[in-house]
Amino acid sequence: MRPVAPLLVASPPAPYRLVIELPALPHLQSGTWGHWARRRKHDKQWREWVGLTARAMGLPPAPLARAHVKVVRFSSVQPDADNQVAAAKPLIDGLIGLVIVDDSPMHITREYDWFRAPPRQGKTVVVVEERQA
Repeated sequence: MRPVAPLLVASPPAPYRLVIELPALPHLQSGTWGHWARRRKHDKQWREWVGLTARAMGLPPAPLARAHVKVVRFSSVQPDADNQVAAAKPLIDGLIGLVIVDDSPMHITREYDWFRAPPRQGKTVVVVEERQA
């Protein structure tokens, strides 16, 4: 009898996962505070910071068509839900075209969370996980 070669089965690649930890907090009332030019500059800085950090940590081969994005705020005061979502917008926008295709509900699901941190030790964590279509 002839020996049979073992069947090699390649395991699928692990889903892409990115964790960005930023040692600061975006302004909570992103769309409702100050002069429009000041808000625009703030949002642009956060978009660029997230984009540069994502590049440094490693981008997926192509932007993800389906992903779950979680934004976690660590601060001494718990924000209300509306402000937390508004504050996270420039962070998610910084991922568009690099890590995710688009931020529409067709492409991503979102989750927001908050944990208490000591005063002046706030941080923001953005987690992106690839989802299967």
